[in-house]
Amino acid sequence: MNREFLRRGSSRPVLLKDLTDGWPAMKRWTFDHFAKTYGSERIIVTDFLGSKNLHKVSFAHYLDYVRAPSADFLPGQRAETPWYSPYWSPFVDHPELSADFDVSETVENWMPDASCIDAPEGSSEALFAHWTLRGFSWLFIGPEGTFTPRHLDTLNTHAWNTQIRGRKRFDLWAPGTPLEDETPDIQVVLEPGETLIIPMGWAHAVVALEASISLTGNFFNRTNSAAFFHTIYSQPDVWQAKARLVPALKAQLVP
Repeated sequence: MNREFLRRGSSRPVLLKDLTDGWPAMKRWTFDHFAKTYGSERIIVTDFLGSKNLHKVSFAHYLDYVRAPSADFLPGQRAETPWYSPYWSPFVDHPELSADFDVSETVENWMPDASCIDAPEGSSEALFAHWTLRGFSWLFIGPEGTFTPRHLDTLNTHAWNTQIRGRKRFDLWAPGTPLEDETPDIQVVLEPGETLIIPMGWAHAVVALEASISLTGNFFNRTNSAAFFHTIYSQPDVWQAKARLVPALKAQLVP
């Protein structure tokens, strides 16, 4: 995957049709399952990814809204688009979810996987794993019409995006495309079971065409490691914001 498709300067997004074959997530991860198993959790919802209009709600209440959107979901609050949950990163608190999928045969990822959270507490391996799992892996959940505006992924990472439920449309712009050019270079409708690999530098916007559950992860490897570490040094505010998601790392940051 990385040598053939992610070479710097010649990379293009790749659509994978069968990566999810055999994944328990494809059968198990339904709105009903999440409501029954994790419904008591509190999650953040927003009107679109990147908005400052943020609210905490119970997961079960939100999933009721996803299945049957209602204007009174958050009384007195207004949203530009349907309420969206793009910040649920459950893989440290619920490691059983990591056992339901595996991209390792296709995606070479130099970030630690979920097994590393069992490293000795306070070790660099454990801290790096917590930072990675909380800051670079998410489940995106929302009704039809939820939206992520055009953006570049964080810290010069590549990304993989797998559709579990529903369909999403991805509009993608090649590296260097001016912001005023609104016509995407590539447009893809991602169906359940399909995975889209987005190389670093490809801007993208996403809209849910149906009620949707999506799984995504950012990663680096030999094809973008230099660019990744360059941004670690040049954009300390970005990686520190992710570090604050891990209490043991947050305590070590200078206020």
